[in-house]
Amino acid sequence: MEQQELSVDSINIFSGVNSVDISIDRGRVGDRGGYIIVYLGNPNDISFPIIQDPAQGPVYPQASDWYINMQTTDEDYMCVYQLLLNGTWDLIFKLIPNVYRTIKTVSFVNGVGTTTVTVSENTLMLSQIYKTLDIPAVSESVDSELEMLALESVAGEYAYRTDIARFFKLSNEPATEIGNWSQELGVNLKLDFENLNPVMPNMLVGKPTSAIVSGVKQYSFPITVNAVELNPTTGIAPMSGSKKIHMSISVI
Repeated sequence: MEQQELSVDSINIFSGVNSVDISIDRGRVGDRGGYIIVYLGNPNDISFPIIQDPAQGPVYPQASDWYINMQTTDEDYMCVYQLLLNGTWDLIFKLIPNVYRTIKTVSFVNGVGTTTVTVSENTLMLSQIYKTLDIPAVSESVDSELEMLALESVAGEYAYRTDIARFFKLSNEPATEIGNWSQELGVNLKLDFENLNPVMPNMLVGKPTSAIVSGVKQYSFPITVNAVELNPTTGIAPMSGSKKIHMSISVI
């Protein structure tokens, strides 16, 4: 066999790069790190500095610093603020949880089940989160935006939209535009079924009622659940029978 000589001008070898640089820095670069300031009152109403660093002396807040309001008489008690670039403090979240969890056994007929979840003011920590705001006394219950806009002569009172589980307060009269209403509180509900087959539910949170029990206000939320389940053999059908539902309810 005759041997032939292979001649090439260059050889390219394809492989990974020699090194990889990954930067995990995010946001602006500061010159002193960050502070979490804990003090009494809304930070937008406070004259700084209120921190004395042993090495640096008075510390003035810088952008991205955090502030926690510990004034128990304020509506924003236990709220966390962050200082923006424009020099104002922005409320970013509350430290107090406002979620109530329970397990209810609900009886379904033709895909429809009803139940009532009753929680105390102390359970949802509403008095600590909202102070004087609280869940308002509802003067009207409406099922849509159209019905809400049809209300007249109820200035200063509240309406509860059952379709989206939200409270609204009339700020101007008459209620001819949606901008004349201000949202006060919303009710969020999450459901998890104990069921062998997949479940497709939707739910409606009705207008809550309140009562004083042993000196503590309690709220009762009527809940309607519509559900179908997917049976691998028979297909989709309305849910029937008693089902255990894990419910998480929160007011935001």
